[in-house]
Amino acid sequence: MGNAVPEFHFFHIPKDNASAIPHLAQKYKELRLLGLEKSPESFGSSLAVEQQYPDSIWQRHVLKNDLETFICSVSPPNSSSKIANVASNDSTWIAQVTVRGPIDAKEFELPEASGQVFSAATASSTEERWQFLGLYVHPDYRGHRVAFRLCQEAIEWLKARIAPGSQMTQLRLRSYAAPTNNASVSLFKKLGFVDSGLCTRNEGLIAHGEEGSDPKREEYNIRAGWILLRVIQRP
Repeated sequence: MGNAVPEFHFFHIPKDNASAIPHLAQKYKELRLLGLEKSPESFGSSLAVEQQYPDSIWQRHVLKNDLETFICSVSPPNSSSKIANVASNDSTWIAQVTVRGPIDAKEFELPEASGQVFSAATASSTEERWQFLGLYVHPDYRGHRVAFRLCQEAIEWLKARIAPGSQMTQLRLRSYAAPTNNASVSLFKKLGFVDSGLCTRNEGLIAHGEEGSDPKREEYNIRAGWILLRVIQRP
C-alpha cells in the first residue's frame, strides 16, 4: 500500500436506488466474503456457507428492513476526484459494519445468567434497540482508525432517529465479541460502550437474525463472549 495515507470515505448503503442495488450488493458480497476468509471470528456465519449464496440473497440483505450497512471506501492519495457516488466503479470498499434493528424488547432480553441488565417488561416505549454486527476492516488498511470512524458513522446515523421531533428518545446499542477478540472490546469501549455481561454463541447467532444452533451442543451454550452496551439519550 506504500507510505502515503489513502483517502477514506464513509457512507450508509442506500436502499432507494433500485438500479444500483445489484452493483451495491455485489460489492458488499465481495467484501463480506473476504472478511469471512480473513477474519472469520468477526462474523456469526462462515465462508463455506455464504459463498454458496445466489445473487438474490445478497440483494435481499442490502434491502432488508432491519439491517443497515455502513461502508468505508478508499481512493488513491492525491486523487483528483472525490468519490461521491457510493455505487462508483472507482471506489474500493475496504471496511464494513452492519447494525440490526430496531429489535423487539423481548428478543433483546437475555437470561439473568448473562449479567445484562435489561428487562422487556420495563423497557421504555420510546427506546430503540440495535445490535452491531460483522465489523471488518481489510488488513491492508488497519491502523488508520477506520473501524472507529466507521462505527462512529453508524452511531451518528442512529442518533438521527432520536432527534427532536421524533417519537423515539433513547437508543440502546449492543455489540457482542468473542472471548479472545480483545481488539473489538477495546474499540467499542473507546466508542463509549461498557462491559455488560457475557453471552453465548447461540445468543450471538440469534442477534445476527439467525435461529441459532442445536441448543444441546455444549460449545454453543458456553457463556464466555463479551456483551458491550451503550445507551444514548436525546440531548
